[in-house]
Amino acid sequence: MEGNKLLRYSGTAEVVSIPDDVQIIGEEAFAYCSQLTSMSLPASVESIGSKAFSGCLMLSRVSMGNGVRSIGSGAFMDCRSLLSAAFRPVCAS
Repeated sequence: MEGNKLLRYSGTAEVVSIPDDVQIIGEEAFAYCSQLTSMSLPASVESIGSKAFSGCLMLSRVSMGNGVRSIGSGAFMDCRSLLSAAFRPVCAS
């Protein structure tokens, strides 16, 4: 982490949930995470960097809050198993 930017994930989990204070997923942050199958991004995430999830061959589902304003080029390149990328509505309290 660098401030509110997630620079690099080095874990081996199949399912990853990003903390609520993250606003930016950095370039290649999850690139080639071979075990990753499902990703949940909170409403706080505004930007997904270039090639952020590239080469995640097992990634099949991505759920993101509708705070995402930009997705970099090739963010999901070579995610051959990707079946669903959905925006979750954010409900006001």
